[in-house]
Amino acid sequence: MSDSSASALALDPGSLGPEARVVHACLEASMVPDPERAATCMAEDVTITSTGGRVC
Repeated sequence: MSDSSASALALDPGSLGPEARVVHACLEASMVPDPERAATCMAEDVTITSTGGRVC
């Protein structure tokens, strides 16, 4: 993780606007990892295809 990425995660979410707080929470959940909490950020019909063709 780069220094700028670590700094972004270290932000006080209270200092962010409402939309940025949602994005921050989803990114934090996906990096912890916390798959159950991260899943709450996605619609049920979302399909993600990762590099190499892996489908999640």
